[in-house]
Amino acid sequence: MKKINFLTFGFIFAGCFLGAGYLSGNELMQFFGDFGTKGIWGLVLSISLIGAFGIMILFIAKKTGAEKFEDIVFPNRNKILSSFFGVLQAVLVFAIIVIMVAGASQLLFDAVHLRPVITAAVFCVVTAIIACTGLGGISKFFSLLVPAVALFTVIAAAALIIKNGMPTIPNTTDLFVNELLGNWVFAAVTYLSYSIFSSVGMISPLISRQKNRRTYIYGTLFGTALLLLIAVSILLAVFIVPESLSAELPMFAAIGGFGKAFSYIYAVLLFGGMFGTALTSLVSLSNYARLKFNLTNGKTIAATVVFSVAAYMASLFGFDKLIGTVYPLFGYFGILILALILINFIKLVVKKS
Repeated sequence: MKKINFLTFGFIFAGCFLGAGYLSGNELMQFFGDFGTKGIWGLVLSISLIGAFGIMILFIAKKTGAEKFEDIVFPNRNKILSSFFGVLQAVLVFAIIVIMVAGASQLLFDAVHLRPVITAAVFCVVTAIIACTGLGGISKFFSLLVPAVALFTVIAAAALIIKNGMPTIPNTTDLFVNELLGNWVFAAVTYLSYSIFSSVGMISPLISRQKNRRTYIYGTLFGTALLLLIAVSILLAVFIVPESLSAELPMFAAIGGFGKAFSYIYAVLLFGGMFGTALTSLVSLSNYARLKFNLTNGKTIAATVVFSVAAYMASLFGFDKLIGTVYPLFGYFGILILALILINFIKLVVKKS
């Protein structure tokens, strides 16, 4: 991979976490918005720690030269644990693909009233075709998408504030009650854990191939700031428009008040985020299968097709239910991953000193 500057890395880092749930506002409302003012503090805490753990992963990758998920988390290569969590991460990556497919089909239904059953199938076919040809230019894709999303969400939130004034954030909305999340602290930790769990394998290879560590520390911090900026803008916009709180795509509903043109612009950006996440996840999952089972190119393509068909079938369960169930459950397992990364990081720091 060619050397990249800290701005480009920051866009890539942020892009690893942007997807259907994040950009639509559904994920942010379930984990943070539903807890009102306390949830906002949970959001700041969770995303700040995403940046901190991103830097830990950077340090581990640079120190050990590791790129694979199990090498970052399990430096002593415990075969049982590394195999278990390797498979678990593959399942989570597959779940993310499913959620992107469900989100994209829901978006197209809300925007232009296309049937989800058909749009989900087309989305899976196109994603599979491109994934089979390989994934190139991902840094360029996110370098265009992330700043566009950040700029648009900030402008949208500012426009809504100018039009309606600052929102009054309630103590709780009671609209996304999720027994798997409990309180705002546990929701914040769960969000952090599943986010890191799903992204370790995508972040570490990018970092470990670069020579200038300082550049990518700055890049991680910059990407973290972008994530926080986008999230706060989305939550403010949704709270300003109360009727959007109960929508399956809250941010899309909030922007709808400015007219179709504004909605279509955000729909394109949102769709781009979903497609980029689905594509990178599908390539990552196919690559995992190739390495795990020593597949030939032909069999890897066949596996990609199978994953796409399975993702289509699973996406029919519905976008909102998938986010509210899949992410919290994997967040539980991710808490152990956070602990292992932290232990590994401390050991390397002590060893260095």
